Amino acid sequence: MTLPMSRKVQSGDPLIIPASTFNGFVDASEAHRSRTAVRTLSSAGSGLQPGEVWIRFNSPIGVSKYNVLSIFTPVVTPDDNLEEFQERVVFNARTPFSPRDDTTLVILQEAAEVGPLILNTTVPGFFRAKIQGITPCQVRVTDEDHGFAKIETTNGAARRNRLESSAAATPYRILWKPEAPSLGIVWCMIQIGAGGGGGRGAVFAVSLLRVSGTSGTASVPASWRYNISAIGGDVLETSVGPTESPHKWKRALGKIQQATSGLAYRDEDDALVLTWINEIYEHGTCDS
Repeated sequence: MTLPMSRKVQSGDPLIIPASTFNGFVDASEAHRSRTAVRTLSSAGSGLQPGEVWIRFNSPIGVSKYNVLSIFTPVVTPDDNLEEFQERVVFNARTPFSPRDDTTLVILQEAAEVGPLILNTTVPGFFRAKIQGITPCQVRVTDEDHGFAKIETTNGAARRNRLESSAAATPYRILWKPEAPSLGIVWCMIQIGAGGGGGRGAVFAVSLLRVSGTSGTASVPASWRYNISAIGGDVLETSVGPTESPHKWKRALGKIQQATSGLAYRDEDDALVLTWINEIYEHGTCDS
């Protein structure tokens, strides 16, 4: 029996669907999902607070407000639609699964609820997330003296959607944590993009403390070595020679005053690289 295309199939009706017809249904469903997703974002308007970004997230289980996700690619690329790419900043997001995701974390500013099902596939939703600035977040604090946070790890494998405290500087500074209980999973105030360690390639300020070396002479270069710390934070490296690899600082002959600050970044191997420090040459009065 042939059914008119405008009539829905009833229980018990014989039904044979050619592959081309079924594939057409799938294509129509995908187009509908795409249009629905764009409308969902558009209907929200701007609605973003300073330091927030729209993220698209798709998961069979929801993720709570103030939990952590990792962004990875734009939803719309220049090849898809250049004008849309330039006018609307929206990232795909996922649950962090590697410590490498430490430089791409965002913190949800609303719960990422499970989307509706179409053909047994969950439709992704759009949600607000903090990419820079200050936000509440739960952190597993393992040491009271830790001043930063990173992805929570167990036996080297990243866990889901939460941070743990870190002695090493990261882009996620713990501005405040409770005095009691001071250890375990606690609510903290986190500053994202605090400059403490930065992302790979991002230049940030550091403090320097001279630990050894000499000031140099007209025939012998200075040999100052420094402990490097995040501004107002933890020690990043100890007894560093700023002219040694992989650092970029150069010295000429002459007497040099020790440095107290500088600029650095992390390279592709996550090594700290000094690019500039405020060493100053001492100049004497010339004999007449």
